[in-house]
Amino acid sequence: MFKKVLKFFIIFGACSIILNIPLTTSQGINFRVKTIKIPLYIKLIEFVDRDYNYKILARDIIGNRAGDEGRALAIFDWVKTNIHDMPTGFDVIDDHVLNIIIRRYGTYDQMADVFTTLCVYAGVPAFWRVEKVNAERIALSYVKLGGRWRVFDIYRGIIFRNNKKEIASVEDILSDIVIVSREGVVLKNATYEDFFKDLQPIKKDFISKEERQKPFRRIIYEIQRRLGDKGIEKVM
Repeated sequence: MFKKVLKFFIIFGACSIILNIPLTTSQGINFRVKTIKIPLYIKLIEFVDRDYNYKILARDIIGNRAGDEGRALAIFDWVKTNIHDMPTGFDVIDDHVLNIIIRRYGTYDQMADVFTTLCVYAGVPAFWRVEKVNAERIALSYVKLGGRWRVFDIYRGIIFRNNKKEIASVEDILSDIVIVSREGVVLKNATYEDFFKDLQPIKKDFISKEERQKPFRRIIYEIQRRLGDKGIEKVM
C-alpha cells in the first residue's frame, strides 16, 4: 500500500513539474512585441480551446453548404460581415486569430488570417501572405479549389473572376492581368496590378500557419522544425 501511495505522489509530482515548465507566448501591441511567460499547462489548455472554437465556428458558418467553393464563399461572406476594419484610435493587437474573431475588428492581414484559418478548419486548404510593392502592402489569400490555388483579397472584399466567371487562379491572373485591373483599386504608392505581376505558380509543400492551429499538424511541424527540415516553409 505504501509503495502505491509513494508511486502516486512521484507520478503526480513529476506531472506537476512538467506541466508547470515555464514557456512563453508573444503579443504585439501597436507593432511592439512583448513576451509573456506562461506555464505549459496554460499554453496547452489555450491551444486546445482555440482549436475547439475554430472547429465549432467553421461548422456553424458553412452550415449545409456543399463543396469546397461553397464553404470558402460562406466563410468569405462571414468574415466580410463580422470582422470590421480597425477603428480609428484603437490599438493594433496581434496575438491569436481567435482574439481577432472575439474583438470583431482587425487589420488587412488579420482579416486574411481569419479567412484562411476558418477555411482550413472547414476542410479547405488555404493560406495567406503579404505582398509588398514600394511602401504599399496588401494581403492576398490563396484557397485551393478544384486542384488550383484561387486568389482572394478579403480586406477589399474582392473575389477575382476569370473570363469564365470562375474564381481566378494564380495562373489565370498571370495570363490575364485584366482580371485584376478591372477591379479598379487605387493605391497611393503603387498600382494594384503591380502586386500580381511577379506572382509565381504555387507549389505548396509546407505546413501553413493555419494548419498549425490543429494539434496533430502542430506536432508534425514542431518535429520537422527541430529536425531542421528546410522545406516546411516553402511556398514556391
